[in-house]
Amino acid sequence: MKKPIVSKKVTLTQLEYFVVSNGYSMEDTEFVELARKKILLSKTNPNPDDTQEFMITPFKCVFCGKTFENQFPNNAAPFRDGYCCGECNRKIKLAGFDLKAELKKDIEEREKNNG
Repeated sequence: MKKPIVSKKVTLTQLEYFVVSNGYSMEDTEFVELARKKILLSKTNPNPDDTQEFMITPFKCVFCGKTFENQFPNNAAPFRDGYCCGECNRKIKLAGFDLKAELKKDIEEREKNNG
C-alpha cells in the first residue's frame, strides 16, 4: 500500500521563501544578501521579514529519483515533466545560468532606475 502524500504548512519570511524556493540554503550568505536586496527593491512586497504561510508537498525528483518532504519543488520543464529538487535544478536545469550574477545585474538596474 502506498504511503499517502501529506502536505504540510510552513510559515516563512519572504526572504526565506525566496532563498529556499530557488534551491539555495539560508547558510549561503552571498545569495541571502542578494535576495534581501532584490526584495527591498521590489515594488510589490518590499519587506523581506514579512511572513506568509506556504504548503510543502512531498515530491520525487524526476532527475535523481529521490523523494523530498521538506523542500519546495522546482519545475523540471523543458527537460522533463514533473518536479526536480534544488540540487538537480542547479546542476541540470540551470547549468550555465548563474542566478547570483542575474540577481546582481537586476539589483544594479533597479538601483540605477530608482536613484
